[in-house]
Amino acid sequence: MSKIRGPRFSIPAMPEIASAINEVVEWVEQLPKPKKINAGPNILMHEDESSISIEGSPAGEQGSSTPCTFNVILEQAEEEGMSTVEVSPFTVNGLLPENLKDIDPVSKTEISYLILNVTTNSDGIVGLKYEILEEFEIKPQYAESKPPTEFAIFAAVIDNNVVRPALCTPISIEPAVAYSDASSGSGSKSYYYWKISSAEIFLT
Repeated sequence: MSKIRGPRFSIPAMPEIASAINEVVEWVEQLPKPKKINAGPNILMHEDESSISIEGSPAGEQGSSTPCTFNVILEQAEEEGMSTVEVSPFTVNGLLPENLKDIDPVSKTEISYLILNVTTNSDGIVGLKYEILEEFEIKPQYAESKPPTEFAIFAAVIDNNVVRPALCTPISIEPAVAYSDASSGSGSKSYYYWKISSAEIFLT
């Protein structure tokens, strides 16, 4: 840690005073050099004349102080080396998943993936259910003429009993065009997916 280097004083006629001044200078040199505190991504910092307060809750892309409502709780399972999984109430289009507690346990020494499976029909969402997977591949989820009736939302990684959430605040989904293909020569074909919006999503 860098320190302030002060001058030394010599007063031949008053050596005691010079010695006292130099002692003060040496004490000042032991003080750390002032440093500016910068708030990183998704961190809120409030500063006044006497204090600095740092809040660790995600702040969102626009600096919103809305706290995350998505939370995964791990508890000791009956089986040694395993943890039960419980998710706090979290909505998609205002609907709650059917299994906030009835979720498979996870190993404390391995990596697991928490997925939210979504089932839809022409009226919208008809099913939401959490699932634990040992492997998960993020890939495009779209279908011709209409969005897929089933798709998965990546919710969290559970790595050696540490939760790394990918969701934050409640989300909404709506049909959207992924792309259009006119290469077949029989007219353009559109492929649809479910667009996730109104969400603050973080990878930690």
